[in-house]
Amino acid sequence: MGTTAPGMLMGSRKKNEIVDPSVFIFTVEVTEADPTLSVPFKTNSGYSIDFGDVTVDWGDGQQTALLTASNHAVTATNKIHRYAKAGTYTITIHCSENKIPLFSWSQYGVSKDASKVRSVHSSLPTVHNTDGTMALSFTFDLFRGCSNLVSIPEQLFIYNTDATNFSTCFYGCSSLTSIPENLFSNNTNSLYFTSCFQGCTSLQAIPENLFSTNKSATGFGNCFQYCSLITTIPENLFTNN
Repeated sequence: MGTTAPGMLMGSRKKNEIVDPSVFIFTVEVTEADPTLSVPFKTNSGYSIDFGDVTVDWGDGQQTALLTASNHAVTATNKIHRYAKAGTYTITIHCSENKIPLFSWSQYGVSKDASKVRSVHSSLPTVHNTDGTMALSFTFDLFRGCSNLVSIPEQLFIYNTDATNFSTCFYGCSSLTSIPENLFSNNTNSLYFTSCFQGCTSLQAIPENLFSTNKSATGFGNCFQYCSLITTIPENLFTNN
């Protein structure tokens, strides 16, 4: 089994949680029947800004230069990798300019690959659109369908403070057992959390201060629908909304 354990970097807030604007780290598991993985970047003919070097370290000793100073295009071939054997691998995406292209397991990924994601270990670098502007709605559907995702870091969105739409962000993440209380604390401009955790059937509790800083948010419909293990709602969950 090929395994690369994530290390600790300066700025880590919790054990095994990496807070670094230049990397995105997550673990996947591939099988003999399907040993390929496609990182969920939006395929395009070329970004209008220079991302610097964006390199994918696949966790098996292999790397792919996704974007470079002379290549601004994400193609179907340079975002896919085939592993030599089944196993668990920790993938590190290095972003030399602290910017990452549009990223979404549901919108731009291969749907079958979403279920291969097991855990996220770091914050997500600042996400940008193809025209170079900061992405505001990329969090919509971001981890949708990652049914085997068991853990996410509390500082996941710390470098994407302007994100506005978290609807269906973790929709169908049925193996996720807990939500970090400060997951959205830096996203004070967020407006929508519709169906954000819908279908997260392994969740056992909702942090009382989960939405305490999201004072502009108005959309919470079906946010915890089908979370069958949750039996109580914190009294002050929506006090500031």
